[in-house]
Amino acid sequence: MLLQTHDLNNPSEIILNVETLCRLTGGKKNPQLNRVTKRYEVVVELAMKNLYLKKMLDIDPLFELGNRKWGKRIENGCMIEHKGKKYMECFVKEFLSGITYYLDGTEISKDEIIGFPATRENHTKIACYDVNNIRGMSLHPTSPFLRLKRIVNLVKRLLSWK
Repeated sequence: MLLQTHDLNNPSEIILNVETLCRLTGGKKNPQLNRVTKRYEVVVELAMKNLYLKKMLDIDPLFELGNRKWGKRIENGCMIEHKGKKYMECFVKEFLSGITYYLDGTEISKDEIIGFPATRENHTKIACYDVNNIRGMSLHPTSPFLRLKRIVNLVKRLLSWK
């Protein structure tokens, strides 16, 4: 299904517009718990077996993605299923925007968030995005135009898996 619409040896960069719930400390006593979201744009690469991509991201060329401990890979592609939810596994190439935080849909600063965990430096090169948290996808300007139809079909299939 997904494997047929996307050649894993021809990478395609896409931009994801992501919105996720912030994990906060303080448990049920935190008045902002489950009310704070963060939004950002990130350039990702869906190809999982591309040698050039592995070199560019400084990943061992012998590295192969397998099943996650917490989920099952669908058809050796970039989708993972776990407890009825679908996740898209990607190589993260760059963040296009800073993270914007919202409390009940109203933009707030990071300093206004109660129970925001200490910031840690994130070196993640591979990330999994819940498809329900992906608000939009678009082509990265460097993506070859000839692959447009393939990418559009891929995006339609990914969004239909919600």
